[in-house]
Order: sequence, then structure tokens, then C-alpha cells
Amino acid sequence: MMCAIDDGLLHIDQKLVSLQNLSVPPWLLGNTIGDLLSHQTELPAWEDWHGELPRLEEHEHACEYFERQIQRLSPRDDGQSWCYSDFGYILLGILLERIYQKPLDELFRLKIANPLGLDKKIMYRPLHHVPQKSIVATAMYKNMPL
Repeated sequence: MMCAIDDGLLHIDQKLVSLQNLSVPPWLLGNTIGDLLSHQTELPAWEDWHGELPRLEEHEHACEYFERQIQRLSPRDDGQSWCYSDFGYILLGILLERIYQKPLDELFRLKIANPLGLDKKIMYRPLHHVPQKSIVATAMYKNMPL
């Protein structure tokens, strides 16, 4: 987000209603990019999608699936001004991909890792950069390490 702001593509006080390349629920349109970054929106902390596997249509990208799912969310009504929620950051990731017309892992590599000389030390989505046998399993799926 800092790069997009530095590049003059977005600004921290920009309201979501002004973003034509991001679909959000109507109750979220009055919030700003800064609100999403600081978890100051009505987005819920989580949604119980446990066990649901995304059912993407042939022509659909994961971003469109997520935007469709987020439209179904209801705003928090707990009266709190702050609530940690990954949903805002996922929306910001979608926004960056659309603004730069590149996937988030490529943006990370181009805008952060390469300029800092970290392209071989810090990897986002390592399966695209190193052999799978070089990556330590962190979970099991159907008795197979992931």
C-alpha cells in the first residue's frame, strides 16, 4: 500500500466508494483505505467458512469469489471502533493486484524483495520459486504433508 500511495495511485484518506475496481458491501463504502489498514471498519473479525471449499466457476478468479463472499457479510454491531479482521487486508490485496495488474506475489518481489536484495531470502508463494521437496511441511491434508 505504501508503494501505491508513493506512486500516486491511491491515498490513505481515499474512500472506498471512489474505487471502481473493488466491489465491497454498501455499508463499507464510506470507509477509507486508512480505515482498512488500521482495522477501523465494521468488518467482522471472522466468518465461519470452516469446511467450505471455494467453488470457483471456470471463468472465475479467487478475487471475484472473495468479493462475492464479502458481499454476504453483515457489519459488526458490537459498538467497538476497532476489530482485527483479515477481510480488510484481503480486499487491499485485491485492490493492489488490480491497480498494478500483477499478482500480489509478483508485486512483493518487484516492489519489496528485489529492491532490498531479499529476493532469494524472503519468498512469498515459494512453490513458484523453489522445489517443493525443499519446503518443510506445515500441515497435513488427507494424511499427506502440505
